[in-house]
Amino acid sequence: MVKKFLIISTLAILSNTVYAQYTKTEAVVVQKNTVDSNSAKNIKFEDIKLSDLKYTLGTAETRIRKIPNGNTFTYIFQIVIEDKTFEPFPDIKYSDILKVLKEITTLKKEEKEDFLLAFNKLKDNFKSFDGMESKQFIYNYRGNKYKLRGGLMVGYETVEGKTSWLIRNDNSKSDNNTILFESAEPIEAIFTEAKKKMEELNRMKK
Repeated sequence: MVKKFLIISTLAILSNTVYAQYTKTEAVVVQKNTVDSNSAKNIKFEDIKLSDLKYTLGTAETRIRKIPNGNTFTYIFQIVIEDKTFEPFPDIKYSDILKVLKEITTLKKEEKEDFLLAFNKLKDNFKSFDGMESKQFIYNYRGNKYKLRGGLMVGYETVEGKTSWLIRNDNSKSDNNTILFESAEPIEAIFTEAKKKMEELNRMKK
């Protein structure tokens, strides 16, 4: 079951200062071996590198992992933070990629609605206001997020007057389980790339 969270509190006036960037790179295949602890068999898998994903405090590696499954293969999307203290994100299946992309479209519309709602409330409270176009009006705290069954959460929130989009491992109890972005675009772009790569790989094996 997927869960959707929405929390609303008081209004604030702020400018957004969180930055992220999506950088496209060529796909590279890296072959690796691992041991299945259940069967004690050596399993060969491949990592197909996707574009780097830049967030506010660093860069995440993204890849498609190709895992043998009988006479065919299973593909999973992974977002990897090279930090031993970071709680890893869960693996993401193709069906979950589709769910996230669909929900991002909805969340982007709701983010605009949140902005207009806050803006209109401020207009009602002030008889005159200068610099409306150069400011962003949102809530002191507002969280609007979508959670997959595996614990991966995608959405946006306003904390202490700053709005950020995020990817979070919500099943983790660690504080180091979230990466932040200025907008939805870097998240949407990398999930779209992962979707296209999985579709390409599935066409190749037919």
